[in-house]
Amino acid sequence: MMQQDNQSDMVASIETPRLLLHRPTQGDVRTLSHLWRNEQVQQFMGGVLSQQDAEARMIGILHQWKESNAGLWAIHEREKGNLIGLCGFGRFASETEIIYKLFPVAWGHGYATEAAAASLEYGFRTLQLDRIIGVTQEANQKSQSVLKKLGMRYRCTVWKWEAAQHVYELNRSVWLTEQKLS
Repeated sequence: MMQQDNQSDMVASIETPRLLLHRPTQGDVRTLSHLWRNEQVQQFMGGVLSQQDAEARMIGILHQWKESNAGLWAIHEREKGNLIGLCGFGRFASETEIIYKLFPVAWGHGYATEAAAASLEYGFRTLQLDRIIGVTQEANQKSQSVLKKLGMRYRCTVWKWEAAQHVYELNRSVWLTEQKLS
């Protein structure tokens, strides 16, 4: 379920069966910046950042929402209210990329897939994007599994961030067809 923000046409939050995704606030910056400080989270994402750089990333995410009506949502478990990560859209080269980054305590529960699926729906239905890509390090099998569960198909491998990155993609027409079949 998508809820509109009264002051604009932006989606203020998205509810899934187990999660609440909302635009991050200034109050979320410190907690969510720890995602970039966690060695497990950053294993396939370029390594741990300093606290200052991690908070700067979060401030950038807040600004992205102001500029483009889209970005990364903060993810909360609905039942417990715990803030467990981020999911939404970023840019890779000139394309829209689905991104998910969760604290290790939230791994293995299907939350990344659930949050990313809700984000894809927002991207295809609300933003009317024609294509969304997913990029993950070749060695990150779990992330590749998430992208495949979302219906994304392997497109190519590129060398970036000092490692081979697999690029997956999903077109709106394919996504719409799959939604009708399910």
